[in-house]
Amino acid sequence: MPTSQPANKGQIKFLDGMRGLAALYVMIGHARFLLWEGYGFFKQHAGAYTKAGKALVYFFSLFRYGHEAVMFFFVLSGFVIHLKYAKKISGDPRASFDFPDYLKRRAERLYPPLLLAILITFILDSYGTASGLIAYSGNTPYEAVNAVNKDRSLLTLLGNLAWLQQTVVPEFGSDGPLWSLMYEWWFYMLYPVFFYVNRKSMRTAFLLAVLLCTASFAAPYIVLVTPVFRLFIYWYLGVVLADIYANRLPLKSGWPAAGILLVPVVLWAEEKIGHGFLPDLVLSLGFAALLYTLLTLSKKGKDFKLLKKLGWLGSCSYTLYVTHFPILFFFGALLMRKYNGYLPVSQLYIFAGIAVTLSFAYGMHFIVERPFTRKKPVAETVRRGAAI
Repeated sequence: MPTSQPANKGQIKFLDGMRGLAALYVMIGHARFLLWEGYGFFKQHAGAYTKAGKALVYFFSLFRYGHEAVMFFFVLSGFVIHLKYAKKISGDPRASFDFPDYLKRRAERLYPPLLLAILITFILDSYGTASGLIAYSGNTPYEAVNAVNKDRSLLTLLGNLAWLQQTVVPEFGSDGPLWSLMYEWWFYMLYPVFFYVNRKSMRTAFLLAVLLCTASFAAPYIVLVTPVFRLFIYWYLGVVLADIYANRLPLKSGWPAAGILLVPVVLWAEEKIGHGFLPDLVLSLGFAALLYTLLTLSKKGKDFKLLKKLGWLGSCSYTLYVTHFPILFFFGALLMRKYNGYLPVSQLYIFAGIAVTLSFAYGMHFIVERPFTRKKPVAETVRRGAAI
């Protein structure tokens, strides 16, 4: 086993910027279909758009891969959660795991922004419904808008607080992005088991993750268990990456960097065949290859100054992720009232939505994130131990 030490924590601060950009990407993709008439209507009267307007149409079309961005979050989350422990095991093969402290930190990280998101969703959804805004009736010309959940029952609230959304209950109200938090939480709960297996044998731990994934397809469907086991393999790729970075798993060849090419290939393929487990798995491998390449370059002295300057965006990325959708949905509902049941042609509202949600998230993160994460003077991403 190599004895050299991994790069210092300051060298991976650029991951904060990447996490922030990923959350911003998801938000812009949602603003695109909630605040603008959409590509289908655009095609019906494309001639009415100026050249600049058409350029914006195609520019914003680049932000339609929000689902795929969540796969990046999963890989990054597995990496930052395990990195601390990978280093600990590297120094002491009999290292212990403090589960009460781990559980406390996970809860402090996830619950405050979640509670804020639920409160915002309840207020905006309730007001929108009481005001008769058509978007909340599910009777608009836009299929994607109509498909947004409206359930704000007590059972749904409790289910979301217990991380059972998308399995036992739907996401709370219009806040659709909450679906991924269910996976994130239960991945966290699975990890302590894998810590002990990984401590003894990294190969056995990886094979166990593969076995659980395979069982999710072979065995009868079990609520919560089946979807979590199936997607856990994406998250575990980040764990493997952390072992590589901590020098527990030798990998001297640069060939994994070629895996970055999987990202555009899979995005193109998904345009033809749609989403699915295998495309998402290959895409996750591509994201792992991307992170591997950047981490390797950081060890060799690459500074990534621009990404580090975006650390402020990473600091509010989780709040941005969980709060933006109900705000944009409400904004879109007001626009439909203004434009007689339709979304506007102008894409300036997209920029307005971006400014409002980003400003709100940055301001609120000082209340719901910063007080619970300012504990140790280390890189934000490692300290937080979360991808979003």
